Amino acid sequence: MFRFSHDIALYALALVPLVILLFWWNARWRRKAMARLGDSAVLEAIIPLYSPARRRWKRALQAIALGLIIIGIANPQVGTKYEEVKRKGFELMICLDVSNSM
Repeated sequence: MFRFSHDIALYALALVPLVILLFWWNARWRRKAMARLGDSAVLEAIIPLYSPARRRWKRALQAIALGLIIIGIANPQVGTKYEEVKRKGFELMICLDVSNSM
C-alpha cells in the first residue's frame, strides 16, 4: 500500500511548470540582452566560459529538485496493511536500591 501522509502538499507540484516557464522566460530575456550587446562571436571572446548548455542543465536539475522536495514534504509511505492491536496488559518494574551507598 502506498500513500502520502500530507496529500495537500502535492498541490504544490503545480509550481514546477510555473518555475520552468519562469526559467524559459529568463533564458529568452537573457538571449535578447546578449544580442543587444553585440555579435555572438564578440560575446564568445568576451565571455569564454559561458555555456548555454550548462545553464540549461542547471535549470533542469533545479526544477527536478524542486519536484522531489515537494514529494518529500508530502511524506510518501509504503506499508502492507493496517492492523489494530489490542493491548492486554502492561508491565511495571519497580527498582529500589537499599544499599548503604545511597
